Amino acid sequence: MVTSAIIVGILCQIFLVFGQPTVMVEQGKILGETIRFENDYLDIQKDIDVFLGIPYAEPPVGERRFKAPLPKEPWSGDEVYNATYTRDICVQTTEEPFPMSEDCLHLNVYVPNPKPTNASVMVFIHGGGYSAGNGYFGSYSGIPLSSVGDVIVVTLNYRLSAFGYLTTGDEASPGNYGMLDQVEALRWVKTNIQAFGGNPNMITIFGESAGASSVSAHLFSPLSRDLFNQAILESGSILSPWAFHNDLDAQREMAFKFGEQVGCPASNTQELISCMRQVDAQEIDTAANTLLYAPAPCVDNNFLVELPLTSIEKDNYKKCPLIDGFNRDEGTLYLIYSEFGGPYFNSSTQPYASKEAFEKGVNEFLTFSGFYTNDLIEDSIKQQYVDWAIAENPDADYFDPSNYLAGDAQFVCPAIMETRPHAMAGEYDIYQYFLRMSRV
Repeated sequence: MVTSAIIVGILCQIFLVFGQPTVMVEQGKILGETIRFENDYLDIQKDIDVFLGIPYAEPPVGERRFKAPLPKEPWSGDEVYNATYTRDICVQTTEEPFPMSEDCLHLNVYVPNPKPTNASVMVFIHGGGYSAGNGYFGSYSGIPLSSVGDVIVVTLNYRLSAFGYLTTGDEASPGNYGMLDQVEALRWVKTNIQAFGGNPNMITIFGESAGASSVSAHLFSPLSRDLFNQAILESGSILSPWAFHNDLDAQREMAFKFGEQVGCPASNTQELISCMRQVDAQEIDTAANTLLYAPAPCVDNNFLVELPLTSIEKDNYKKCPLIDGFNRDEGTLYLIYSEFGGPYFNSSTQPYASKEAFEKGVNEFLTFSGFYTNDLIEDSIKQQYVDWAIAENPDADYFDPSNYLAGDAQFVCPAIMETRPHAMAGEYDIYQYFLRMSRV
């Protein structure tokens, strides 16, 4: 049990106020608490009504594992749901001191006090590679943004790793459960946010990394398009190589590998998934780590009915006001896992990359990204990223070329590819940012 005071107390001064606001939502009455947010630097003192751990769907446990979420049923009679503390985060491998379980489909609502009328709403989707994270992290608290922006902020949990994305490529386990959780959360917001003083017709979804690629996916999903009005993508796109699976045969093979790991050898997908619904959740999470499972959305003929690039070609995606962007040095996220990243991670020593490591990386990124590759393409990329002054020096530092290559392949190019058709459509204001942070 984590109180909101602990969640936001790291970066700001806050004080609990003896207020206990209540709101009537579709499922029944909920009880929150009022937090006073104070920030001397911004000269802000603002009261925020905070509602934590509100269930938006039924627990996806037992036979509901590897199925789309069900809307949360009303609680009985005159029961008041206590939304003054957080609930479990979704099952994952993490060092964070939060309790976790499959009963994790909850969201949090942060409302300016006094209660607004027709306020704009911002729904944040957390990142974490579709395998980690939650809506409770201190940096994800909606209190500062709600205080500064005078908006209602919503954060949420969704199923992760195998629980959210395992697919057999057929009806046994179509996949995309984490995305369908997000859809269900957006439906809940659309239905209930007016009770908090929000405008259901002015909802902005935004996210970072896998949260951004999730936002991107909602632009292409027929299930999501009527549930929000604007989108902000921070360092992620469904067009990013890590953000989408288009090889369902490989994913089906991975599902059977899961079965072997958790004691569910099977001859068909129905038998496999039926067995895996009985396996302890921790065993499945352990298997994901053992198999180096990389979760991501796929075409399931429900949440996504076609490849995102096909949707762009057909002009079949949601048009809306959009902000999309990326940061300098985002390639370092991948370099820390490479052969030269380890020794320098959390070190004050300047990173170094060899020419051999860079050339190996060029091939790996092309292969991982699914692009056609040959010697001419690889040589063209090397010419683009390598300073000619060091090209013949076998001892030169190739850290910057490696960093920029990784960042462009994983974040920059996908963002530009996605933003361009929105801008060319000319229907809405489209913005793209580049955050160039100084190196210390």
